[in-house]
Amino acid sequence: MRKRLIPVLLVLVFALAACGREYDKGDAKKSSITVHSDGSVDCVLLREFAQTYYSEDELVSDTEEAIAAYNIAAGSEKIKLTDHQARDGLAALALSFGSAEDYDAFMGPELYLGTVQGAYDRGESFDQALSYAKKPERVIGKNDLMNMAGERILVVEGDMAVNLPMAPKYYTFGMLRTGENSLEATAEGIYFIIY
Repeated sequence: MRKRLIPVLLVLVFALAACGREYDKGDAKKSSITVHSDGSVDCVLLREFAQTYYSEDELVSDTEEAIAAYNIAAGSEKIKLTDHQARDGLAALALSFGSAEDYDAFMGPELYLGTVQGAYDRGESFDQALSYAKKPERVIGKNDLMNMAGERILVVEGDMAVNLPMAPKYYTFGMLRTGENSLEATAEGIYFIIY
């Protein structure tokens, strides 16, 4: 029974969180994901953490058990817990995933990394306007996206920071450019990033 509750506990503790590799534990303000050029994904999950009913050791132990179960089912080590900390009412877990598919299967909130055509084929709604990264006032829509069928796209769900292996070309309204290769969502939602 406990093993079936582990993924549920992770979702409850980090509901709709996303995940980034490098972080400063003291200054991080929101969850983040880092997508690497090889398709692997690192994440840092940050959430309020009430230690009165659940300890950091229990959180780490439950997370490690869930990761081990996933890796056994996958037949190889697809996920690693790379760091953890709980202090000042905030818990941080750093995880490394072999692929966006592993993240999506383990975490629950959507993460798709592939082509625009692949995103469309899996049912993504392109009824969103995207800003051109070099001139944010320039906007594209569904027809423009469909003409970019072979372009790389990252589809993410949640309120998070996103770090890419290269500069974004277009991104959904509701994201702010925070660096050459990084963006940050301003609210919960599903976001598209073409890069």
